[in-house]
Amino acid sequence: MSGRSPFEVPAEDIELLKGDWNALTSTYTDDRAARDAAFKSIVQRYSAENRAYHNLSHIKALIYLYDDFNRHFSDDNNAILFAIWFHDIIYDTRRNDNEDCSAEFARDALDTLGVPAAIVWEVDLMIRATKHHSSEHLSADGELFLDLDVSILGAPPEIYHEYSDAIRREYDWVACSIYRQARSEILRNFLQRERIFFTDQMDARFGHQARRNLEQELKELAE
Repeated sequence: MSGRSPFEVPAEDIELLKGDWNALTSTYTDDRAARDAAFKSIVQRYSAENRAYHNLSHIKALIYLYDDFNRHFSDDNNAILFAIWFHDIIYDTRRNDNEDCSAEFARDALDTLGVPAAIVWEVDLMIRATKHHSSEHLSADGELFLDLDVSILGAPPEIYHEYSDAIRREYDWVACSIYRQARSEILRNFLQRERIFFTDQMDARFGHQARRNLEQELKELAE
């Protein structure tokens, strides 16, 4: 599979993201060079050619969605924002330790930026929880982060279809029959839950459409 991803980020959006990054990290360090170096590394990794969906567009969407929810439902928790920035920093569909490696990358980067240990620890927990999308041992803010990460599941059908196509491109090295089986299992795991989203607010906003999207993709995978 090939083709341009609809989730690519234009240069002007990268500049906006840099502003968000500096606003967040300047709380902890005045070292502009360190902040710039960290942001450059983030952009390089999220701009890798193997990323059709798990790229800067994903990060941008989660940051802005969190800002929306934060105004209404959540305490101001920078751990959520750092988890958003770093949770897919290591992403290789041929390996099974991306989450652990991303958490370790985040720890090193945040230590360099002077982020307090308590926040770093919370970020580590949130990122590792994305491996199985389990809220065990997470705070309410951790549950919100997990919900944000999969909010695309409740997108309008046309956007969800673009998302599912992008995921397939990221796994274009996997044989069709194997991909269909593995992807179907993931979708069923979400559908078997009483609620797809942990938080009441995210479930109310995205839960119904997410279930419809997952059911439709399952049907398409079975054809």
